[in-house]
Amino acid sequence: MTCHVNSHCSMDTQDNHPLQKIWTAAREKLMPHWKKIGILIVGVVILGAAFGYAMSSNKKSSAVCDIVKPSALEASDSCPWQLVMSDLTHRLRLIEMAFKEQVIAREVIAAEVTNQSYSNHELERKLDNFTSSLKQLTYRLDKLNEQLGEMTSRIYSDECLGFLVLVFVAGQVILTLRSKLQLKLSYDQGQPVRHNSRDLTNQNGSGAGVVRSNSSISGSHQVAKPNTNPKQDVCVIGFNKQSLKLCLAQTEALLECLCDDVSTLTPPSHVIACHDALGGCPKARLYLVQVDCVGDREHLDVSKEAEKQSKAILTTTLRHLKSIGGHVIIVISNEEQSNQLPALSLYNTNLPILQSSDVVQELASNGKVLSVWKELTPHQLSHVRKVARSLLALKAK
Repeated sequence: MTCHVNSHCSMDTQDNHPLQKIWTAAREKLMPHWKKIGILIVGVVILGAAFGYAMSSNKKSSAVCDIVKPSALEASDSCPWQLVMSDLTHRLRLIEMAFKEQVIAREVIAAEVTNQSYSNHELERKLDNFTSSLKQLTYRLDKLNEQLGEMTSRIYSDECLGFLVLVFVAGQVILTLRSKLQLKLSYDQGQPVRHNSRDLTNQNGSGAGVVRSNSSISGSHQVAKPNTNPKQDVCVIGFNKQSLKLCLAQTEALLECLCDDVSTLTPPSHVIACHDALGGCPKARLYLVQVDCVGDREHLDVSKEAEKQSKAILTTTLRHLKSIGGHVIIVISNEEQSNQLPALSLYNTNLPILQSSDVVQELASNGKVLSVWKELTPHQLSHVRKVARSLLALKAK
């Protein structure tokens, strides 16, 4: 038994000796390539693990297929791989679409934020401009308040009050001297001057007054020239010979208001067709300026330049008559709207001539403008009588 075992061991040793030689030779050959062999082994292990993971995934996907496609289970026990991939692809597309929508939404939000930032910047700039403008206005207002305070202090100072009093007194003196100088000029030019009623006496019932002088050196009374008719103190001014002839009846009615006795004397008249005719205007104390509306209606086709020229002639005439010391009354004849004037009205307030110049407006405010259709109203006659007598210093009767 022992011999048999020993013989068997010796036989195993003899059999293992060639294998050992082969192993030793293989190890010597593979030793320089141990790194590559190790990498190969690791790769095999990874492949095995991946294969096992794939098998487990197949089992899970089959479970998913059982839930999603119950009808497929009836046909076969396994779930096709294409269904899993199509489901994953669909979900990936949904995720991609959601991601794109989020990207678009983020871009829109970014654009809105940018626009809001620009709007805020513009608002800040405008607010800065408004603040600077407000500061400038405040500065100017302060300056104006300072100037107002200075002017107030100067106005209420004693020097300014004294200066204003002196100016007022000087103006009154100038106005007084002007009226006296006008009277002096009228005496020098030979115009008749009316005296007070105490110095007027009737001689032989003729109505001509005689002035008695008390400044005679010898003590005797000197007799002055008799007073002239009031018509000699009145001059009729017209702008057209034909219109002036048509208005003579109204002029006579106006002159009869000035004196109770009817005189055969006719007042002087003058036609002013251009500016050059102003130099030949006779001297008088009262001028009746006749403006005929019929002549204006007959020349409606005239140009605007001619209309402006006529208004300019009227304004220049009125200023010239006032400058030579005469009183002016404007009589607008043949005015249709004046046919139905109110009881106490002197003229039609809608006349275009009233807006032609400030001189006409001033005369209208002083009651020296009349508008007539065919004849004067009783109120107009009484008003002219009152105004003319006050201007000519006639004794009321």
